[in-house]
Amino acid sequence: MIVLTVDANPPEYFFDLVKKSGHILAIAPYKKASQIVANFNNYLDSFFSETISVHGVLVELFGFGVLLTGKSGIGKSETALELIHRGHRLIADDMVKFYRDTQGDVVGKSAELPFFMEIRGLGVIDIKTLYGLSAVRLSKRLDMIIELQAVDNSDYMSAPSTHLYEDVLGKPIKKRILEVSSGRNAAAMVEVMVMDYMSGLLGQK
Repeated sequence: MIVLTVDANPPEYFFDLVKKSGHILAIAPYKKASQIVANFNNYLDSFFSETISVHGVLVELFGFGVLLTGKSGIGKSETALELIHRGHRLIADDMVKFYRDTQGDVVGKSAELPFFMEIRGLGVIDIKTLYGLSAVRLSKRLDMIIELQAVDNSDYMSAPSTHLYEDVLGKPIKKRILEVSSGRNAAAMVEVMVMDYMSGLLGQK
């Protein structure tokens, strides 16, 4: 395979030689060969890197990648749908595939069909069609994990620990526990948790 930059202007005999040799000729949308090499290296790194698949929903809130986890039926997809309705973005629903990129960050993307969600009572819905391209993206760095749990009525005054971390592909990721129940706005509390995380990064805590 031979790859040329978009500004390349080879002589006519070059194309004849390529045709006779049977090689594949591709034109990349880059002006510099170094850009082609860098993107190809990034692709190979992500393709051959170690991966894991996690059951949950990956969304982007305020520029941060947040993974919603929890037992089946706890309301992960419904919470994510409300977040999308509030202007946030979907990366993956149900099964999220994670890998380490060239910078060492943990990046998540859909392990199956991107942009689709399965909601109880609604079936499978296409988020890109319903909310537009601004409501979805293909991949996102993982910054935070929020695990949804059923509220413990026996100890309702205690607050879950805020100093939790979960190892994902060898990298510790900040984790919070969100207790959910009927009447509690889980989406709003997820937003508050992410804003609280942001304030911590800014040194305001």
